[in-house]
Amino acid sequence: MSRSALSEPRRVSPPIWLVALAAFTIGCGMRLLDPLLPMMARDFGVSLAAVAPLIGGFALAYGLGQLGAGPVGDALGKLRIVAVGIGLYAGTLIGASLVPDFGGLLAARVMSGLVAAAKRPSISLGHDWIMVWPPSGAGSRQGLRRAHHRPAASHHC
Repeated sequence: MSRSALSEPRRVSPPIWLVALAAFTIGCGMRLLDPLLPMMARDFGVSLAAVAPLIGGFALAYGLGQLGAGPVGDALGKLRIVAVGIGLYAGTLIGASLVPDFGGLLAARVMSGLVAAAKRPSISLGHDWIMVWPPSGAGSRQGLRRAHHRPAASHHC
């Protein structure tokens, strides 16, 4: 084993299925209430328009949260931010199921959207994992370095 291989810390990555499951859960949570709005309006005794902010509040907080999730993920580590965000997201979903009134549910949905944005660095994290394939590491550092330093015009979405 070479001397440089001994001095470099080994990165431990979670299974890709775990990150994919987390991303699916957030996507599902975002659209979960859509078909339930008429029933929720009836249960809370309000109009359909009055419960619509449950969807919009989540979406707006999710969008605004992404503005901070990327830079925080770069500064503190993408995997750490994704893990903490998923944990907080689970907590806000549990909290939303326990609130007795509409105002509490709306607050829980907004908080869910905000912490769900922490999943956003996982997209970049997934990109990093793809770029270091194969797992043997042969040439992975060079490929990763090139991938992150390409001119913007060469990126294809």
